[in-house]
Amino acid sequence: MKFFRKIFPAFILAVFFVAGTTHTVLAQSANSSDLSSVISSAFSGVSFTPNVFLDVSPQYPEAHQQVTVTLRAALSGVDSSNIAWYVNGKLKQQGLGSKIFTFTTGNTGEIETVEVDLQTTAYGMIKKSITINPGSLDILWEAQTYTPPFYLGKALPTSQAPIKFVAIPHAKSASGSAINPDSLTYAWYQNYTKSYEESGYGLESATFSGNYSGNSDSIKVEATDRSGATFSKQITINIVNPEIVFYPKDPNLGILYHKAVTNNSSWSGNGLGIIAEPYFFAFDDKNNNPGRYVWQVNYQTIDITGDKSAIFLGFPKGGTGNASFSLAISNPVYLLERANSTVAIHFSNTQSE
Repeated sequence: MKFFRKIFPAFILAVFFVAGTTHTVLAQSANSSDLSSVISSAFSGVSFTPNVFLDVSPQYPEAHQQVTVTLRAALSGVDSSNIAWYVNGKLKQQGLGSKIFTFTTGNTGEIETVEVDLQTTAYGMIKKSITINPGSLDILWEAQTYTPPFYLGKALPTSQAPIKFVAIPHAKSASGSAINPDSLTYAWYQNYTKSYEESGYGLESATFSGNYSGNSDSIKVEATDRSGATFSKQITINIVNPEIVFYPKDPNLGILYHKAVTNNSSWSGNGLGIIAEPYFFAFDDKNNNPGRYVWQVNYQTIDITGDKSAIFLGFPKGGTGNASFSLAISNPVYLLERANSTVAIHFSNTQSE
């Protein structure tokens, strides 16, 4: 240290980082006025460009959609500055303090460059531009839950049941060709939380477990191409409870899916065959599944051998009356999946003993 002081008794090392450029000067510490002049000379000739930002709303524009671009600048006097907006080089809007510009996008894949020219007193002309490539995504979803044969509706999601989602992009590259879905990088979100396991390059599908019954799931996907253009879609699906529906089984015609066995319905003959359909349970099949079936007839639990989804109610000969039956189904794989249903019917059997 003594040696350093002997060699450099009157100098200190001053390093200035200005606008990304490093200026190193040796300043004589003995004279503060000299030091000030050195610092001033270090900053002379260095130009400052204030930060200028363009905010786009919506963040990921679609085709033929109204888009608002807002200018944000970290400097004073913007409200009194002349601001000009251009789309693909054509002047679209101009005025003092014109910080907000609105336009409508073209067809899918029609790339538009939005430029703003900000004329300032302190910094001269400041230019900023963004590129917008309008595109969109659709999300198709399929609940991995059971519905009976020939059911015309959609399988609905229930608590904890797997739901598969597939993103369908409608976008074009800068060359005008349709974007291959496998060439995009996908980010999947469930209820605003990103799933890193389901996200990645070429992962246009994702599988999530359903929320609690009575609630909803918000699913969002963002797809980004190699140029950085991003397309996004968000949907909300409602989570329902599974249901049990009973159908009559005719010995000759089979299951009559067009006529459910409902409360207070009337039936005649020597008996009634009943088939239970476990709608929206996470089962592959109504029989070969891990579900626990508990049947009761007239409030008495009965044992079932064979097909656990079927029972037969015998009607006494020459008699009329009422009967009730119920079924409770629970899924040991997804503990929140459970349902029960009770039905009371009127019966008559005109056959004599």
